Amino acid sequence: YFAFERGWPFWPAFVLAYSFTYVFALAVPFFCRTQAQLRQFVLAGWVGTAAGVLIYAVLPAIAPLRGTPPDNWVGQWLQLERGDNIVTAALPSFHAFWIVLAACFWRLRLPAVLVLGLAALQGVACHLTGMHSLADLLAGVLLAVGALNCATIWRSGMRAAEWVANDWRPMRLGRMRVFPHAGYVVLAALVGCLVAACWV
Repeated sequence: YFAFERGWPFWPAFVLAYSFTYVFALAVPFFCRTQAQLRQFVLAGWVGTAAGVLIYAVLPAIAPLRGTPPDNWVGQWLQLERGDNIVTAALPSFHAFWIVLAACFWRLRLPAVLVLGLAALQGVACHLTGMHSLADLLAGVLLAVGALNCATIWRSGMRAAEWVANDWRPMRLGRMRVFPHAGYVVLAALVGCLVAACWV
């Protein structure tokens, strides 16, 4: 959590809007007009999920759940959402990810103002129910944007990799010639050692 958000209100009644995200995401196939749009949604969902799980493993962020659920049906519903009160794997927020992803496809058939309002309500509910911090939500939004543009990112990465792989021009240091690829091998070994050290 950021310091300024720790004192923000806790309104468990927003669990209704928070849970609506499941419907919001599952309804997307009914809003897709073409197979290409449906394929884009499925691909973005898979890519985002895989990337999010990888981030959980590499960056084990913690965000304790805020507030105590009241002793009524709203509190019971919220407690059901919270499960075992697991505070690990907080960033990115998959709720924010699916809200942004689904909103892009709801927009195909409904007015932008309505879709934006629904998405904003769910995003606000994520924080007001104490389920996610601002950092979680922002990371989820960025993950969704990246997943929606995964094809473009992949092509850019491919072009960069091809440029690096095909660049065999040596650098001269006096009478010596040094090939840049030697540096990539050293860098890969260094990163591998650092990752292995972090897991020890």
